[in-house]
Amino acid sequence: MYVKYKQLCKEGEFCPGDVFDYDYGGGHIYNLGTQVTWRTQAEIEYIEGSLDRMLYLAVCNDVKAIAMPAIGAGLGGLKWDDVKRCIERVASSYPMVDLYVVEAYQGENEQ
Repeated sequence: MYVKYKQLCKEGEFCPGDVFDYDYGGGHIYNLGTQVTWRTQAEIEYIEGSLDRMLYLAVCNDVKAIAMPAIGAGLGGLKWDDVKRCIERVASSYPMVDLYVVEAYQGENEQ
């Protein structure tokens, strides 16, 4: 997946707002284009566009549930509350897909 993703980026075929749908045979991994480069901040418009495309692809591929991290915040530099509202707004148009967002993760060794 990473090799193909890197190739798409290098060739300019994966841009902000895009989705790279990696079908590994047993499911899909959706890579969302939320930043121009890994060094730049995420843009809420890119998140909105890529989420909409991802959920559309999920419906087309009969994907019933998606788990995803809290995109756009952290290294993306956006406020999580703004991103969360965007996710909720876009997801409301796709009630046939259960979207699970892991807002915070606490591993076994973390307190």
